[in-house]
Amino acid sequence: MKNLYIILFLIAFQSTNAQVLWSDDFDNHPVGLLSNDPTGATPGYGGWYVENAHGQIQIVPESGRGYMMAVGWVGGTFGSTHEQATQESIDVLWNTRNKSNNILKLEFEVQATNNGLQSGSYFLYQVAFSFKNTPGFNQFSAGADKTTVPYNNSWIKVEIFIDYNTNTFYQYIPGYSNRADKKSSIGEPYQLMVSGYFMSPNTPSLISFKLDNMKISAIPALPSYLNVDEFLASKFNVFPNPATDVVIITNKENIGVEQIEVYDINGKNVKSQNYNHKNEIQLNISDLAVGTYMFHVKTNLGTAVKKVVKK
Repeated sequence: MKNLYIILFLIAFQSTNAQVLWSDDFDNHPVGLLSNDPTGATPGYGGWYVENAHGQIQIVPESGRGYMMAVGWVGGTFGSTHEQATQESIDVLWNTRNKSNNILKLEFEVQATNNGLQSGSYFLYQVAFSFKNTPGFNQFSAGADKTTVPYNNSWIKVEIFIDYNTNTFYQYIPGYSNRADKKSSIGEPYQLMVSGYFMSPNTPSLISFKLDNMKISAIPALPSYLNVDEFLASKFNVFPNPATDVVIITNKENIGVEQIEVYDINGKNVKSQNYNHKNEIQLNISDLAVGTYMFHVKTNLGTAVKKVVKK
């Protein structure tokens, strides 16, 4: 009986600390088109509303994984192709949460294939939340440049967090990407959208990317691995170090630098320089006294902090 009480306590504890609001692993949907209504007026399987003219969103099987959503296009078409599948009324689900769970989390797995017809330079830019009453920023998309996340035909997990306590968006792709984006305010989420944009000259039918194990949750706190600044710091190289006159700051991820602020060991800002998203910086520190300094490298992904010794 004691063990039963412990198990019940753990279940109750977990349920009050995280709530799954919606999920779809696609295993209960039949193979074939996700919806038979290409206008998006009526929902298809799993409550997905699908709009496509020349595209194709379908359920396909894969050995060892079961069924999944596949996004691609129908062969023999010309010009650009846009298609989307949406889950509506996300705000209704969100408002059923325990109010202490004020962080919205979306997780999914994705596999993308480089067939040369995707629009733009992104490996992933097709899964997004839409928000009410958020002027100038009504949508947040998962995004990773294809130079950062290469097309290797492997499954990659993506996590998106929307922290309503601090009005901050986070995206985490283990081993590839970790970014944060703070806003003055964020409205309620009302729609989850999966979309594809393709340039489709007369080609055979192809699949661009697949999605699996999608889940929306409400959670009380951000996970510790969302330390964007530490992640960024590991991406930057500073040399020579120690240095006497010029310090070179580079990274292999083409992360654009917006500003560098230099602080002494007492926390005083002794130097500041703005940049236009340059990914290689040469900063003259000949005017600084001998000592140890902290370089705050500000980017659109967050701030990396690097220690530099002036000799």
